[in-house]
Amino acid sequence: MREMNTMRSSRAVLRVADANINRFRDGLRVVEDTLRFIHGSPLYSSARRLRGDFFRMFSGAYGGFVVSRESDKDPGRSSEQKKHSGIPSLLRANFARCSEALRVLEEYSRLGRRRMKPGLPKQSELKKIRFRLYTLEKNAARILTKRFGRARR
Repeated sequence: MREMNTMRSSRAVLRVADANINRFRDGLRVVEDTLRFIHGSPLYSSARRLRGDFFRMFSGAYGGFVVSRESDKDPGRSSEQKKHSGIPSLLRANFARCSEALRVLEEYSRLGRRRMKPGLPKQSELKKIRFRLYTLEKNAARILTKRFGRARR
């Protein structure tokens, strides 16, 4: 019985990880494309490198994450998303999406038993990615301020 609960918990962890891996990659892609096509900023290459480095952290276990996916049963799939008031709002929302996804992955990577967190990298590796994201966000905020003035929520 205990083994079955561990397997169920492990599968649930995979689903949480899969959702947050996708959330991070999707959010960072919006950031990257915004920096590249809207702002014409060379910062987009930093976003691209960050996205690639992040994906490589999970590439060996990617199949396990995909197999655990249950998109058709996900209660969050029909939730409404707020509209953005403009490009700065869109960019801020996607940086926040990335940051939140990294924090979830970091917390789950702290689980004590290895079987409970299959395929998750070390918490310290995720933390490095999160702080690179913060630096990218700060640099992007400077561009936004120059282009659009002081940021409003």
